[in-house]
Amino acid sequence: MKQKIHFPAEWHPQSIVLFTWPHKLTDWTPVLYEVTDFVSNGWGMKFVANYDNLIIRTLAKMNTFSNSVEIVNIQPFVLEGGSLENDGNGTLLTTAKCIGPVNRNEYPRNEQLEAHLKELFGLSHFLWLENGYLIDDDTNSHIDMLARFCDEQTIAYIQTQRG
Repeated sequence: MKQKIHFPAEWHPQSIVLFTWPHKLTDWTPVLYEVTDFVSNGWGMKFVANYDNLIIRTLAKMNTFSNSVEIVNIQPFVLEGGSLENDGNGTLLTTAKCIGPVNRNEYPRNEQLEAHLKELFGLSHFLWLENGYLIDDDTNSHIDMLARFCDEQTIAYIQTQRG
């Protein structure tokens, strides 16, 4: 990857949030430089996700993005929405059950996974939750089900019952 991705916190101030279907003829395409293609594996292979993983490639084949947009293929790295939480200053909060197990990513130790995430997102600190399974949680403990940064110094979390 040529440059590190700026990974702002979800709650960081923004001048605009754009929800749109990308098309190369829209007026915002000059600011779209890169599209990153990760794998979704249906929450740890609980659900079929093969069509989900064709979205970026299909859009690219349909010339949806301008020719200047770089499609960065990070596959086979599995990364699903809700699996990462960050403070916008290089600290990542996640769970070992969510992105670390062999049914998601085949890294034998968190240190190797951290090295990969550092390279992708320019991260410097990692907070790993080892516990926090919720009954009927299909996501294998996505962090957004358990804890969220409220600001750079505050984490809100759900209390789970010991059992």
